[in-house]
Amino acid sequence: MWDIKDKICLITGATSGIGKATALALAKKNAHIIITYRNETIANELKDLIFAITGRKIKMYYCDFSSFVSIRKCAEQILSQHEQINVLINNAGIWESKRKLSEDKIELNFAVNYLAPFLFTNLLLDIIKKSAPARIINVSSGAHRKAEIHFKDLEFSRDFSGYKAYGQSKLANILFTKMLSEKLSGIGVTVNCVHPGVVSTGIFKNMNRIAIAILKPFLFSPEKGAETSVYLASSDDVSHISGKYFSKKKVVLSSAESNDMKKAEKLWEISSEYTGLKINNNMFTSDKKIKHYSNGEITIVWTPKLCTHVAYCFTELPEVFDISERPWINPLGATTKRIIQQVERCPTGALTYFYNEKQNNMEQENKKPEQQVQIKIIENGPAVIKGKCMLEDKNGQKTETEEVIAICRCGKSKNKPFCDGSHVVHPFE
Repeated sequence: MWDIKDKICLITGATSGIGKATALALAKKNAHIIITYRNETIANELKDLIFAITGRKIKMYYCDFSSFVSIRKCAEQILSQHEQINVLINNAGIWESKRKLSEDKIELNFAVNYLAPFLFTNLLLDIIKKSAPARIINVSSGAHRKAEIHFKDLEFSRDFSGYKAYGQSKLANILFTKMLSEKLSGIGVTVNCVHPGVVSTGIFKNMNRIAIAILKPFLFSPEKGAETSVYLASSDDVSHISGKYFSKKKVVLSSAESNDMKKAEKLWEISSEYTGLKINNNMFTSDKKIKHYSNGEITIVWTPKLCTHVAYCFTELPEVFDISERPWINPLGATTKRIIQQVERCPTGALTYFYNEKQNNMEQENKKPEQQVQIKIIENGPAVIKGKCMLEDKNGQKTETEEVIAICRCGKSKNKPFCDGSHVVHPFE
């Protein structure tokens, strides 16, 4: 089960508008917040506000998303100071009605709204994968619906239109979302995008004043606009949804252009050239390999990257897992029926199974402990299904068992303490 509490959430463009509202809402849900900023004074004001309301400190990193050099430097700082990022929200965005160029001499809407999150996300991808389950959220816009990718002139050098340039950048966000979701499929990282609605933020400061006056009565507040981003970051309901376009906290159909995967692939290649990003297939694979365990009759297929280790989660299956890989006890010997019962209650999809006679061509592993398991009981006792075990309680009293049945895994195996609360919520029957 996904719980945003104590998750590390990195939000770009978080010093105003939707980003600010998103950061504050997630801080109220007890997430650890990291933001990027350009104006340090405004960033410190947000830092003080979040601390005053929630009592939580946030981390801040300077980043100018119109500069590839600045993006790379910011990513390097984050990677050097953090071991995980559970949620990345690419929120930073602009709307330039007149043609301007970034520091890298690229049309500014395309550079900031699309190329910046493309580069930033890929630079952080390794740490996000290692944090799996993790989430990437890209803030797009309904403006994508009337847009197309102008491959022959992506920067509108001949016939510039602020609306077209902005719409194209937001369409590119969706194509990026779908392409990245496809590349990360099956490794525990979801990628979705969101239309926040037409929100009253500074993004419209350069729009025609008459247009602003007409739109003003229909504009959402930043807090309202942030709701879907907050939902995608915090809700367990979207744990297994990826590659989708959300509006008002629901999956909606984006434009036909945004679902053209050939264009998505072409745009990806062009974006790699623009940003100078060297991409290889290893970027989109997990270091954790799918493994197979067997009791002779049935084989359990374990996908470690999907394990969430939440309360009541018994995906570790002590009967069949190698004790050197996990801190749980594994005196082999559970019945096939018992194993299936546990596999089918796995809430994450991390475990599946097959009968060996039906699929005997898959690699199987039969591992047995070479020596007797020794467990030091910290509080309520270890969870052991069957097997011989040497127990030592918190008073130092030792007991040797032949057949052990217990309902708690609070203990310490191989000097690694652990307790996930599963004995309280969902004990073994």
